[in-house]
Amino acid sequence: MNKAQDIKITCPHCSNNMLLTASSSVEKRKKEINNIRPSNKDIYLLGWPSFFNYQYNEFLMVSNILSKVSSLFILSDKEWIKPDANNHKISSLGYTVSYVSDMSLDSSHQIIILSEESLYNELYKKNYIEKIKESKSYIIHYIYKSTLSSIDYRMIYENSADFVVLNDDIDNKNYISLLEKNNIPYKYVKNYINEKLYPYIDRNTEIIRVGHLSSNDFSNYTENFPLLYEYIFEEIDANFTVMSWDYELKNKYSWHEFNEKWKFLSPNRISDYQFVSAQDIMLNIPNHYNNDNKKLDILKYQLTGSIVVSLYRKEYENILTGENGFLCKSQKELKEACSMLKDKKTRKEISLNASKSARMYFNEEEHLKDWRGIIYG
Repeated sequence: MNKAQDIKITCPHCSNNMLLTASSSVEKRKKEINNIRPSNKDIYLLGWPSFFNYQYNEFLMVSNILSKVSSLFILSDKEWIKPDANNHKISSLGYTVSYVSDMSLDSSHQIIILSEESLYNELYKKNYIEKIKESKSYIIHYIYKSTLSSIDYRMIYENSADFVVLNDDIDNKNYISLLEKNNIPYKYVKNYINEKLYPYIDRNTEIIRVGHLSSNDFSNYTENFPLLYEYIFEEIDANFTVMSWDYELKNKYSWHEFNEKWKFLSPNRISDYQFVSAQDIMLNIPNHYNNDNKKLDILKYQLTGSIVVSLYRKEYENILTGENGFLCKSQKELKEACSMLKDKKTRKEISLNASKSARMYFNEEEHLKDWRGIIYG
């Protein structure tokens, strides 16, 4: 690899200037850690509480793979996962919860830290990052979502990882260049969903149920989103359900008079599977301010049989218009596609095709092979 060097960058997410420093201490640590992988291949997974609760299916998918690669332990804080509960869901799955504050960490530990803003903020606040680094534990920074955040840049800046695992939907040459220039090895892993967690649901509804599921970030909503939804379904008997609705969004769209056809759920009110499996159509209208790649979300929708009707994005190549969903180039085409789905027989056929095609996309053996290479070197 190239020799590490100082690089000054502006984080595209937080606009902060960062100096990525390749000091002698950084070089020394890299030589000590990267050249000598831990002989103990046990895995300690460190994630934010919501990952183990509200995003329960996400946890099941990650843990399902990692536990087949090696012995898996959950690493946490006593405020996040209470010792007395020893966390209902986690312990019921046979995983042991360990606490950073109690552990005597050393170079024999391999710790996978999930790329989550809230998690890293707390880890820095509690000085856990420093404790883990000083212990010379082998740190794997796992960007399991489809987009980069400021924490992924800060991780380089703070020299907080020995290896980076990236979702293969991430295509950011600048970020990869930063990893390479700072001698941080990395590997792409393909999207993976345990399809058993998203079983197909047979739908036979008179009133079409339309869903919108995203984070509560303004960039996930077009400026006229309620009017657009009502325009698309103005000649169709439909109800709309939005999850991740909060006070800020309610205030932003206070100009619109929502009628009884609209239902709003707070963030993480129910699991993504519970939400999606209750919708006939998932309407996806990417905001041009939002560069998120939601390919994995699209595949989850399809697994349950929910039909995705979306404005065109090249990342959604698994959607074949008229066969397993609809990719549209205009609002008019969105309206025409949804009009086709008024017919129950058509909805049933496309729903089945969507689920079948999504199940063909995932290969557990490929994913296991990738992770074995990461853990065993």
